[in-house]
Amino acid sequence: MANPDTGAASAPLDSETQHPQDAALPDAAPAEAADEPQTSATQLTTGDDADQHQHQQAEAAQDEQQGPASSPLPARPTAVAPGPRAIRLGETYAHALRRTLAKLAAWDNFAGCYPTIAARAEGVLRQVQEQMVDKLGDKCEKEFDNILAARGVVPKLNELEALMADAAERHAEASPDDPEPIPPHLLPAADVAAAHLAAHRADVDALLARLDAVAADVRGANEALGRIADELARESRAAGIDGVP
Repeated sequence: MANPDTGAASAPLDSETQHPQDAALPDAAPAEAADEPQTSATQLTTGDDADQHQHQQAEAAQDEQQGPASSPLPARPTAVAPGPRAIRLGETYAHALRRTLAKLAAWDNFAGCYPTIAARAEGVLRQVQEQMVDKLGDKCEKEFDNILAARGVVPKLNELEALMADAAERHAEASPDDPEPIPPHLLPAADVAAAHLAAHRADVDALLARLDAVAADVRGANEALGRIADELARESRAAGIDGVP
């Protein structure tokens, strides 16, 4: 007879030894699960590289569309030294501005506009008054300089200085026997127009000379072509070119 204890103890052993592969299957699943995060990380890295490459290509295409870098800005024009009349204009404006600001800087005039604040906080109101005078003076000076630059006042006044000096020189060199010049407002229209065009006469003459040279070149080309035009026509008709009479 078989020992019951021995048979009972051998049965579990036989079941484990009969299927060793089945016992190892649970351990394989975690290994595969561990490989999945590594594969996902590789895919993410590859995707980031592709996005970076596409971004670089997009930047390169944008740079090509924008074209070459713009040329540097031209240098600012050099300030023109003011002449006597321009200096006098600046002095007149500065004097008028000082007189205007002096009225605003007078405490009685300013306090009369704010009597309550002047009575209760005189120190604060005086500080505000000083700041207003300073800022108004700076703003007026900047606006005046901008107007002079925008209108080209200084160069134009300098041109007037040159004209006045030239007129004075001619007047000094004139002989006492010369006839008295006609005032400008009494000159005929043709003389006034000619006087305005006199400054541009040299440019007009140079332009006309260039036009004459171009016209001479065209006439020379026509003459040279006229001598061989008949021969070219015969060759074209012999070659059977359409459109040749």
